[in-house]
Amino acid sequence: MNPLSPAVHRAWLSQLQPRWGGKPGEALDFAREASGRAPRGHGLGCLIAAAHIEEWVEAESGDVLQTPEVQAELRAAADHSILHPDYGWAPGWQYDFHTFAMALTLADERHTVRRVLHTLDGAFVPGTWIHSADPEKSFARAHRRA
Repeated sequence: MNPLSPAVHRAWLSQLQPRWGGKPGEALDFAREASGRAPRGHGLGCLIAAAHIEEWVEAESGDVLQTPEVQAELRAAADHSILHPDYGWAPGWQYDFHTFAMALTLADERHTVRRVLHTLDGAFVPGTWIHSADPEKSFARAHRRA
């Protein structure tokens, strides 16, 4: 098994969510640890964004991610992974960018989200933004705002 496999880590992250038996904060701690040991430019940084999206899903307040700490963590994770010059542009890279775009949008982080959405150049990937009532419209609205 590849110890840096994004697919394996995403599966573990999902299992650590409270709705699947994990403890609150456990998935985010796992994401931080996994992302922290990944080399610069590796897609595991997306775990941070995915974990924050899941925190938003579980929260009672829609603005739970709109704190300077969350915004800074998402910026740092994006810079360490998808926005790093060593990022591996493998098939499916758009999924990584959409994960960050959604998390950054939910966090109301306006600088880094522009860079992420600019790279996507309006390309919507089905299966992303799945926690939105209308995923494609949510993405288009975020893209327009950026």
